[in-house]
Amino acid sequence: VIVLAVNAVNVVIISFGSGGANFKIFSIYSSITFFTTRSAIPMKKAAKENGKEVKSGGSAGGIHIAGSTVNLRGTSFYGNKADGNGGAIVMGMATYTENGVSRRATVRVNVYGGTFSGNVAQNAAGGMLIQSEGTVVNMYGGTFTNNTAKNAGGIYVSTKTKFTMTGGAVVNNKTTASAGGIYVLNATATITGGQFYGNTTDASGGLMVTSGITTVVRMENLKIHDNKAKTHGAIYNQGKATLIANNCDFYDNTAGTGGNG
Repeated sequence: VIVLAVNAVNVVIISFGSGGANFKIFSIYSSITFFTTRSAIPMKKAAKENGKEVKSGGSAGGIHIAGSTVNLRGTSFYGNKADGNGGAIVMGMATYTENGVSRRATVRVNVYGGTFSGNVAQNAAGGMLIQSEGTVVNMYGGTFTNNTAKNAGGIYVSTKTKFTMTGGAVVNNKTTASAGGIYVLNATATITGGQFYGNTTDASGGLMVTSGITTVVRMENLKIHDNKAKTHGAIYNQGKATLIANNCDFYDNTAGTGGNG
């Protein structure tokens, strides 16, 4: 593991392997800012911070942010792998034991730019998994590209979380089950501006799947094109989710059934 100057202007964390049940770089509990981070290397031991051991079930190929305020500035993740969920990063839903008591803390993360590329999750979220009630993630710019998973090639926004993305791109991600780019399940997502193209899935929702009666997704000023799926080429809205699109361009999306848009 090579870590240079954590909590300083430059941080470099170089990545190689895969993230199994005990394979992750570290978990973060206190406020911290990373600048110009280059990927993450999992360590072959359970992640601990101040004596707290994280239980994550094989998730988080790179970083698991578990109960803290974290700013990621110019942070990039390349070629990380999780045997479960979150090929590059997992935010929220960590349990730890403190003074004999099991606890779970909420998370707030601000992501400024950066690239998530070539990351793999065997289950969900090739790039980023956002989970656990109360977790809030705000993303400004940044690119998710060439990530793969069973569901949600780029970003998975899970139950009772909030996600905003302003600008940026979700391109050329791929899944075998659903949601080539983004999956939103019983959560709130607001996406403004940016490019969303070239995502593919072997099932439903070339770019996005929205699911669950409490899901609310707002999209504005997006260009959504050249996504591909067996059904619903761009977006598959299921389970009575609320989907609001304003001034969005849909074109050249393709699907076998269910409509190209």
